[in-house]
Amino acid sequence: MIELLFKYAKPVKIFVIVTFINALLNLNRNKKNNLFLIAILAICSLTELINPILKYIEISNSLFITISIILHHFIWLVLLKSNMILKKSGLIFIIIFIAFGFFNLIFLSGFFKFNYYTFVAGALIYILLFIWESFYRLKEENLLFFFSNTYILLCAPVLFFFGYSFMFAFSSKELTDKIIFGNLMLYDFISCFVNVLLYTLLNIYIYREKKFQYA
Repeated sequence: MIELLFKYAKPVKIFVIVTFINALLNLNRNKKNNLFLIAILAICSLTELINPILKYIEISNSLFITISIILHHFIWLVLLKSNMILKKSGLIFIIIFIAFGFFNLIFLSGFFKFNYYTFVAGALIYILLFIWESFYRLKEENLLFFFSNTYILLCAPVLFFFGYSFMFAFSSKELTDKIIFGNLMLYDFISCFVNVLLYTLLNIYIYREKKFQYA
């Protein structure tokens, strides 16, 4: 039963869509951070809905998933940059990511294969910029930043990015399909864990935003 839950991860798919609906209903769209988050959740929800359809009609989903990842990572990076003190540095890394993503799509991994390294590149850039910004704020003794709702939003995808990058960096199906107990594969376990953490934090952010809005 547990293996089936992780394998198909249907509760996670539902969690993604419920979080998107929660954001649409409760977030103030006059705030940039909220608009970025709604856009990210829209991409994730569409991916969860369209991907199974492509598999069912036996059409390759590689290009669709790669484009979704480029858009997903791009918006997360723009969101992070808009909250950084060192915005120029953030902009430079965003340009690097977009350039690498399309270079990898056209000249390296191609259109008919999932672009593992595009995911990894964007994820590592986000993690490094997040750590850089956190240390900078700490150096400036801006401790309130670490207790803010914005910080919850910015740190929400860190473990998500790290977990998937750990698996994708090796481009090894043997690693991701490795059985860790019963019939549960490493990919299913990490995927479920990091997604539940990500969307739990995002729902906490949405709840606090709504609470502050009406306070």
